[in-house]
Amino acid sequence: MRLRDIRKINVRNKRVLVRVDYNVEVDSKGKIRDLTRLKATVLTILWLVRHGAKVILVSHRGRPQGRDMKYSLQPVVPALCRLLKRPVMFVANPLFDRALDAQLIVLKPGQVALLENIRFEPGEEDNSPAVAKRLASFAEIVVNDAFADSHRSHASIVGVAKYRPMYAGLLLQQEVKTLTTLLKKPKRPYVAIIGGAKISTKLHLIKRLLRQADFVLLGGALANTLLQAEGVAIGASLTEPSMLKAAVGLHSTDAKLKIPCDVVVAKKRTSGVATRTIAVGNIQPKEMVLDIGPDTIELFRRIIRTAKTIVWNGPMGVYELSPFDRGTLALARVIAKQPCLSVAGGGETVDAIRRSGVSSKFTFLSTGGGAMLEMLEGKTLPGVAVTIQR
Repeated sequence: MRLRDIRKINVRNKRVLVRVDYNVEVDSKGKIRDLTRLKATVLTILWLVRHGAKVILVSHRGRPQGRDMKYSLQPVVPALCRLLKRPVMFVANPLFDRALDAQLIVLKPGQVALLENIRFEPGEEDNSPAVAKRLASFAEIVVNDAFADSHRSHASIVGVAKYRPMYAGLLLQQEVKTLTTLLKKPKRPYVAIIGGAKISTKLHLIKRLLRQADFVLLGGALANTLLQAEGVAIGASLTEPSMLKAAVGLHSTDAKLKIPCDVVVAKKRTSGVATRTIAVGNIQPKEMVLDIGPDTIELFRRIIRTAKTIVWNGPMGVYELSPFDRGTLALARVIAKQPCLSVAGGGETVDAIRRSGVSSKFTFLSTGGGAMLEMLEGKTLPGVAVTIQR
């Protein structure tokens, strides 16, 4: 698909509204825990700044119920200033406050403003025409650079495109180009690694990958549901009982699909607890599966070493806690050594890769979780569709 490229038009002296994804966690001292999402937008913002645009950034943070200042975007400003190496004006006014217009009118070419959390407006998630039209009134051009939110039909993602031409930012273009390569022309062998908690959100993707990829490796709690569907006792492990029927036969009918043959178990999900590494058939009633075992790591490692293309979404276990991080970190490090196209996405997956110290060795780290999954399922995301060149 061809997207309308923001670099193809004249933005000088024009107000440009840019939808970004600054849905970040803030610690008790008001500092952002991970700057990845901010860094990902720098290329687009600086391109606009250098070409004389007046940049107005729009984002959400969290799931506020009304104007809850716990979810304010104010903490983003200092970090964004440092990344852009220039001031960023924070506009705290409610969207329909006319004082907001006065603040934006004074913007000069090359200046940047960040609006307060767009989800403070109740019509944002409902794709309210009033919210979309109000946002459109601030600018002559609209840019979507929030790939991670592009699977949502919200006012700031798709509604605003009804009132102003919508262009694709540099991040959005890079995400779409990379994931389209996986969909259409992956070099083979093509290996997909899927983990995380819920098979319900990834079952359609797994089935599609089984048609496209050469191997699909499963780990994390979603593999527990598959094991249980095969009649394996999984003790007190996290599963999705409602998905057992849908998962029956998935593993036994396709040799491409590989699931854990051994696991690390414990009776509590805490660091320092006593653990056992056992074959999947030996899990006791009070034990929980919290990581893949060494034999599974070795099986996955051998397959990964053959790959020319790798896509990864979802950790192999409770990667936040030692020693249940070993499986996830081991896979990150073996992938990093492969001379192939390696693409990973999802907040937990990217966080785990950074913890492993090999993030720079991956070809591409997607900012999207749900958006990445939906695109790999073959869906056209609403936020991408409005930027397609007709």
